[in-house]
Amino acid sequence: MLKNNSDEKQRVQRILAWQEAMATLPDSRFFDIMRVYLGEVKTPYNKQRLIEQLGAFLYKEQNRKNLVSLLDDFDKKIITAVYLLPNVTQTKLSDFFSGEYTLSQLYPQLINLTDRLILYKDKQTRDEQQYIRINPLLESILTPYISIDRILPAAVCAVRIDDAHFCLSPEFIAAFVSYIIEKPELCKADGIIKKNNEARLEEIFPDKSKCLQLLLTAFLNLQLVKQTEKSIICDKDKFAAFAELSSKKQYAYLCAASAGRLSREGLRSQTQLFLDCAASIPPGGATRDILLREAVLLGDTTVRQNRFSRMIEQARQRQLIPGEATGQLFDRIIDSAEVFGLFSVAGRTGKGEKIYTPGTPFINEPVFKDQPGKVVNIDAGFTITILPGLPLKKLLPLVSFLSVTRCNTVVEFEINRISTIRAFDTGYTAEEIYKQLSEYTPYDIPQNLRISIEDWYNSYSSAMMYKGYILKLDAKNAQLIEKNPNAAQYIQIKLALGIYLLDIDNEEEAAKFVNKCGLDFIGKVQSKKTEVQPASFPLLNENSSSLLKDYRKKTIPREEKNSNVSVIKDLHKLLDTLDLSPLQKNGLSLRIENKMILSAEQLKGSTVRAENLEASGIDFLGKIRLIESAISSKDMIELVLPSEKDASKQETFLGTPLQITKETGDALLHMQLEPQKETCTFFISRASSVKLIRTSLF
Repeated sequence: MLKNNSDEKQRVQRILAWQEAMATLPDSRFFDIMRVYLGEVKTPYNKQRLIEQLGAFLYKEQNRKNLVSLLDDFDKKIITAVYLLPNVTQTKLSDFFSGEYTLSQLYPQLINLTDRLILYKDKQTRDEQQYIRINPLLESILTPYISIDRILPAAVCAVRIDDAHFCLSPEFIAAFVSYIIEKPELCKADGIIKKNNEARLEEIFPDKSKCLQLLLTAFLNLQLVKQTEKSIICDKDKFAAFAELSSKKQYAYLCAASAGRLSREGLRSQTQLFLDCAASIPPGGATRDILLREAVLLGDTTVRQNRFSRMIEQARQRQLIPGEATGQLFDRIIDSAEVFGLFSVAGRTGKGEKIYTPGTPFINEPVFKDQPGKVVNIDAGFTITILPGLPLKKLLPLVSFLSVTRCNTVVEFEINRISTIRAFDTGYTAEEIYKQLSEYTPYDIPQNLRISIEDWYNSYSSAMMYKGYILKLDAKNAQLIEKNPNAAQYIQIKLALGIYLLDIDNEEEAAKFVNKCGLDFIGKVQSKKTEVQPASFPLLNENSSSLLKDYRKKTIPREEKNSNVSVIKDLHKLLDTLDLSPLQKNGLSLRIENKMILSAEQLKGSTVRAENLEASGIDFLGKIRLIESAISSKDMIELVLPSEKDASKQETFLGTPLQITKETGDALLHMQLEPQKETCTFFISRASSVKLIRTSLF
């Protein structure tokens, strides 16, 4: 009962908003629409009463039946989009339908739907554009025609592709990490892999150069690896935090980060959007255009930020990806998903468009057992083969002392003196390497490998070079410092009696060390290694993909069969029987074709206003008058000119004329183009045609 009361209250508020939008129209627009639907307005008049009469007109059963029967497929698509997309503007609709309809196709249709009273523009605005709403008086009869399948249709496969698909795996990522550890100088300052390393990587990872470049870009943008002056270094703690995520989330983060450097919130939102879109792909797959539409729809259904946060985020986005819209960014994410194998190309449509289906990680995410599998094989030549079965968090410590040699069907490494020295540098001992290998291999470690690792470690330990701060104490103070628990965390290694290498590297930490350990007799001391707190990754929801499924449940796929042809035909027949002038008949006939006539009572010649809407060819003065009229009424025009590149072809421009300036023997039109909002100039004499597009009655 409470829910019903709430729904009714919201409906009343929507009706009041529609009435307010009507009442605040300029008088010329207001009376235009009243004449079309109610006939001549007699004075004295009351605007509110006229709006109520218009509402009564729309509630008449036959008028409602005719209005619904005149809906075509394009109408239903726009109505569905306006219904499902929150806070729709003209720009948002244009972005949503890009790839299927141009703005010059979409804009007249929006005008037509508003003139037919199906849509209206609310008083609220976003980025100086009014919100487009469905007329609340018509919601009940339009609901059966609202279906998400209209705007996200299933892909129709013409050519099926059953080839085996590459897909990211923990082994592949770990193998590349191993190469980065071995070759920290592999890329330039801009993150592009150097030619010599590119050739070597092609030998190890055949045909995966594009994948590796995207993966490296993602690593850099996620700060899993950090750039120094001449090299890059893996951030062990950050990688450990990343590896704790599920494989699905790891891959989603890599996809989003490979498309550009994002703020923390931007990264979270794009990664979540990718997960939602991947989970929302229907069984038959989806084309790129449909995926981009999903992104627009799902991107608007996520949790809203407050206005201040949104402004900050928009500013960050402008700094990080200049000139790139959200749709363009997600388009690049789709490219990365295809390269990473997270989206598989299952076929092509009749137009040659790729049909994407979710890749293996989104269909069957690997489940790793608590007890690690015995997936490591070691041969006598120190070649180590790692089979699938370990998560990334188990593989990263393992590959830190290995050197990758081949990554194809299986991943092969070798263990050698150089690879173990790198591990020793990070704190590994020979025993720890034995332990790692023993945990994952079903056999004993070969004796000759044990001996070699021991020899390498002894050689490594025999001479060591340190960089850092040394604490030198006499015998008495040395005993005190070694027993002091506060000092233990600062001592990296004891080099000799009373000589210690400290994990401190700045004066601020040095002061803490002195205070904690009671060494106030020391002069100036240098500091401790900075404590690294592994940065956590923003929380993601793997189950929020039900948004589109919920929409599909809420919408009604059934609908009555339209008979718009017969309605229009009957109205034309009736018009032919009326005793009207040719001008009046032409005006009313145009209204019938534009589906604005719902009843015979509207066929009145007195409501027709003589108006020329198009000028073409050599009618120079006609084109001038039409443009001047559009400037005066702030309407748009459609301008058709010969292409500058090929005069045999025509180019169409849609926009708002701003002014006309005289030129010798010609006139120059200054026009703001849609949707770019750029101002361009055109010689009016060159225009093949000028068509006035009346701004919607709203």
